Amino acid sequence: MMRGLSQDQTKGADDCWIRAASHEDVRAMTRLLQELFAVETEFEFDEEKQRCGLEMLLDSPTAGIWVVDRRGWIVGMVTIQLVVSTAEGALSGWVEDLVVSSAYRRRGLGRALLKSATNWAKRQGATRVQLLADSRNVPALMFYRKQEWLQTNMIALRCAAAPKPTGRQIPLVFPAGVRRADHPFLNRSGASGFLSVQSERES
Repeated sequence: MMRGLSQDQTKGADDCWIRAASHEDVRAMTRLLQELFAVETEFEFDEEKQRCGLEMLLDSPTAGIWVVDRRGWIVGMVTIQLVVSTAEGALSGWVEDLVVSSAYRRRGLGRALLKSATNWAKRQGATRVQLLADSRNVPALMFYRKQEWLQTNMIALRCAAAPKPTGRQIPLVFPAGVRRADHPFLNRSGASGFLSVQSERES
């Protein structure tokens, strides 16, 4: 079973437990992501997007989420998913989110969460685990260094997979001999014959 979430619960500080997350934890985990994104200003918090992402991870057979449960209150979380690494010729684990609520930091909970995620990845056959860290988040960088994570020379680059519609429209042009009425997407009530696009300047 690829998912392989451990059912073992690890007791931490102040009656905290590390356990596999469930769909019932999504609302609490969304709050934690809001706290994380307040520090990592590269991202903007969007409750609906974060909820959707967490649900997708929970439903994925190649991902896992662990939470810190303190008497029914979720105070920390980590997410990880598997990708194929051609450099390794094997699976690699990708840690997406690691956050502990500010009131519960410096108690070893972040270390325990990271260990749960990396151990799971190893059990799935991953030969490497990696993550992205905000270069301005000095406490996080110090934390990973203490866990013996190595900084690489790679930098992160990003582009949107699909342009966001802006409402600007251009007319559709059809090949010679093709009538508008023959087009499968325009031969319907309310079709305008225009295509919404986003220019490079707007992207």
